[in-house]
Amino acid sequence: MIKQIKVGAIHTNCYIIYDNGEAIIVDPGYPDERIAEFIDKNKLNVKFIYLTHCHFDHMLGALWLKEKYNAYITCLDKEEENLNNCDVNLSLRMTGKKVEIKADKVFYENDTINVGDLSFRVIHTPGHTSGSSSLYGEGILISGDTLFSDCFGRCD
Repeated sequence: MIKQIKVGAIHTNCYIIYDNGEAIIVDPGYPDERIAEFIDKNKLNVKFIYLTHCHFDHMLGALWLKEKYNAYITCLDKEEENLNNCDVNLSLRMTGKKVEIKADKVFYENDTINVGDLSFRVIHTPGHTSGSSSLYGEGILISGDTLFSDCFGRCD
């Protein structure tokens, strides 16, 4: 099951993938209470916070959720360094605040992330950023900004 919540001023898609009481949160671009309300209402155990890429509008809620749910912040290994660089993640330029995040765990291309009985494969999809990734499984692709609705994503 997947819950989509549009967060922040840019209306970034944040996804909660959940099954059998477990969840991962993908791209929490803003510390939005609706994310926590859904997690708490459904009594979900948050395993990971997965960031498809480093840009501020996909990660500004990650530290808040990490603290709230004691969950690991994760990403593809190729994006780890970019999360911790405010010039690359654009946080200082776009928000006026320097946000640098250290991943607690990295995944590698073709690793599998399990949530309950659901499985998603990590795919390196560079172009938007050098370490952009997508999650594919259950007939679904979560692509961050690699793809936009009805068009290709922006290439940085």
